[in-house]
Amino acid sequence: MKLTKQFSTVLFFLFIFSNKIIAQDVPYVPTSYEVVEAMLRLADVNSDDVVYDLGCGDGRIVVMAAEKFGARGVGVDSNPQRIEESNANAKKSNVTDKVEFRIENLFDTDVSEATVVTLYLLNDVNIRLRPKLFEQLKPGSRVVSNSFTMNDWKADDFAVVDQRNIYLWIIPHNFSGSWKYTHTEKGSSTDYVLQLNQVFQKVNGTITADGKEYKIVDPKIDDNKITFTVNRGNDQINFEGILNEKELTITASLNGKSKTIKAERDPETIQNLVPGSEMSTE
Repeated sequence: MKLTKQFSTVLFFLFIFSNKIIAQDVPYVPTSYEVVEAMLRLADVNSDDVVYDLGCGDGRIVVMAAEKFGARGVGVDSNPQRIEESNANAKKSNVTDKVEFRIENLFDTDVSEATVVTLYLLNDVNIRLRPKLFEQLKPGSRVVSNSFTMNDWKADDFAVVDQRNIYLWIIPHNFSGSWKYTHTEKGSSTDYVLQLNQVFQKVNGTITADGKEYKIVDPKIDDNKITFTVNRGNDQINFEGILNEKELTITASLNGKSKTIKAERDPETIQNLVPGSEMSTE
């Protein structure tokens, strides 16, 4: 028992230490102003946004977000010299009322108020950040990375500027789980189960009714809306679902006729959208 506690303690400190090493080992390479502007435009930054730059360097992304796009911004860096430079650049651009810079480990930063997160880190650091981004950011928030990807979390959009690849991801709504609803027609009721499996923004699933299972075809997520089709014999039924807190409002259309039904999800069936990380308790 004593050895188990000691081993757990060692693992804990190794985890904390490794986070600090990774955060500090990202080399400082300033992003060109052309790429900075392209990153902000790809994320469609505007005056309603709060932009967090993790590993902010001299603060140029946050400063431009405030000066040119009217956004509020927070820059985080573990190097005090970079934070000094950031504050000086904010003062020079007269945006000190819109920006804040913190000496902080990016793994410790709470990004929950951000609507946009910008990154110029490394692939492995991006991947380590994925659980935090999904846990803390609201659906619809945008993540932009200069040069480095998120591995199997595929980008929603990208651009090439100044020979640099810029990647954009949008935090998706979580449609996963077992959705149950009842369809009544001509006095007869049929119970349906819509099973949706989701990893990042990719989804697949089935609909089960009267003991028969139908695969959903061409599912697409767009903000809080999901669309797909189901082939039932010679019929192709088009579905559209609108997610509203705990309900999914489903409209099924066939041969010009449509019916709308509300489905409820079993909360125990909600899936984690990031493979290998712990389930959110939201």
